[in-house]
Amino acid sequence: MSAATQYLTAYKKEALAAHLRSAGYDVREDVPPYDLVAEKGAERIAYEVRVPPVSADGIEQLRADRARSLKEGYTEFRTVIASRPKPVIVDVDGLDQALFAALANDPPSELLDLGPCCRVEDVADVEIEEAEVTRDGVRVAGNGTVGVDLEYGGGVEKDGMTTYAVFPFSFVVRLDRDLAFVEWEEIVVDTIDYQETRLRA
Repeated sequence: MSAATQYLTAYKKEALAAHLRSAGYDVREDVPPYDLVAEKGAERIAYEVRVPPVSADGIEQLRADRARSLKEGYTEFRTVIASRPKPVIVDVDGLDQALFAALANDPPSELLDLGPCCRVEDVADVEIEEAEVTRDGVRVAGNGTVGVDLEYGGGVEKDGMTTYAVFPFSFVVRLDRDLAFVEWEEIVVDTIDYQETRLRA
């Protein structure tokens, strides 16, 4: 049994036990071969929790356990399915543009440390890890990449050599109800590899 299957089974058993207890059942857990046994008055129910897909051998085992439960005097045998959670796709319209504007208008210290001629050019590969909708707007956590132009030399004419570099960053940002930038809760740009490469050059 995989770790994910073990987790789902344990989670479902815990939720089922809590539900049965709230309904007035006396619940015992892990009564082999059953996962739960619930009793109330004349009712005596055996439960087994399974995570799909259930193999042919698993189905045969359930049939055998059902027959055994009836011989042992249980009034009912129930199989409970612990379904795997479906992935949730979260998209915040215009998030890339909001992040770009915020980074370009007020670059974080990691970018400023690269030099005075560092210009944010684009934001890409934004992935949302968490989104919370509040009364005042949206709080979004995630990661992405920021592309910058770095200019070296050239003095006041700014006609020196320009290079383009991409850096990964993670963020927690607050947007208003129109999905416009409000503030950073956290912004971390990883420039360590680039800085180390410059030092070795």
